Amino acid sequence: MSLGNVSSPRSNETYFRQALEYLRAAKNIEDFRLPSPLEQYLEDYGVVLEG
Repeated sequence: MSLGNVSSPRSNETYFRQALEYLRAAKNIEDFRLPSPLEQYLEDYGVVLEG
């Protein structure tokens, strides 16, 4: 998965939120671990979904 094509929420909020939802769903899969950069991305930007 590449997040390089996902822009900030201002220009493509729907796609940005969808990418975060997919990351969150992947993180919740039993016996699966996100790569560190994706975990960090979710930690940094996941608050967007909570807001």
